[in-house]
Amino acid sequence: MRLPLLSLMMMVWLTTHCFAQQPNTVKADSTKTSTKIKKESPFVTGYYPLGFFNVDLRYFIKYNSYEGFRLGFGGITNERLFEKFKIGGYVARGFKDDAFKYSLGGNLRLNQDTNTWLNLYYQNDINEIGTFKYLTDARIYSVFEPRLLNITQFYSYRTWRSAVQHSFSSKAMGELRFSRTKIDQIENYRFVHNGNTFKNYYVSEATFSFRLSPKTTPFFLEDESVGYTDGLPKISAQVTQGFRNIARGDFNYTKFGLKLDHHIKRVDLSSTKFTLEGLIAFG
Repeated sequence: MRLPLLSLMMMVWLTTHCFAQQPNTVKADSTKTSTKIKKESPFVTGYYPLGFFNVDLRYFIKYNSYEGFRLGFGGITNERLFEKFKIGGYVARGFKDDAFKYSLGGNLRLNQDTNTWLNLYYQNDINEIGTFKYLTDARIYSVFEPRLLNITQFYSYRTWRSAVQHSFSSKAMGELRFSRTKIDQIENYRFVHNGNTFKNYYVSEATFSFRLSPKTTPFFLEDESVGYTDGLPKISAQVTQGFRNIARGDFNYTKFGLKLDHHIKRVDLSSTKFTLEGLIAFG
């Protein structure tokens, strides 16, 4: 008789910042009837446009214990090349493990009004063991990521994935993804299941992710397209189903994730940020 594997994690992260300075006040101009949309810097969006190509600044340089220094280049085409089709990807190399990682794929716009896209990508890279990523989380760009210095356990993977991304409104979006991944262990790790020991294995997954951001702020990218920054509070939910014997998948399992991000600002410019997250998996 197989006993289900159950894991539950609750995490609360609370950070408070206090400042002594007084807030700046700006009087509203009653003669203006239109809402201005500001243009964000590439160092805020993480993209630097070069003609028809938006360079992704996240891939230039990183550091972790397995790869050492990792240098790379990547990005995605914009509407100056094709209005309804984008080509994206990256290539990177770790100098400690002396290995290249890469990704390549395309995106086809199905509906402009609802910002609906269909994409297909292949990716060969490494990932942190035990991580759980929400598909609809906003991309995070940082010049320096100190968290990478503390990650010591990785696995190698090669994956094909296809997804449909859809915006129900400027405040709500969802993504449905299907993927097949070949996982190879880098660490001295084995997974024992029903008396069988697995070092390398396949996982076939279907994932649905949803994000609700009641407060969003529009901004212009350098190529004049409009993007949105997430407002807070933000609610993210995701469910993943693994399938055995479909596309060579080795396991059946289910994973759920629910997360609340909130930011409380005060008139004295102090603020409190917190994240409440719950995860459960069985199979």
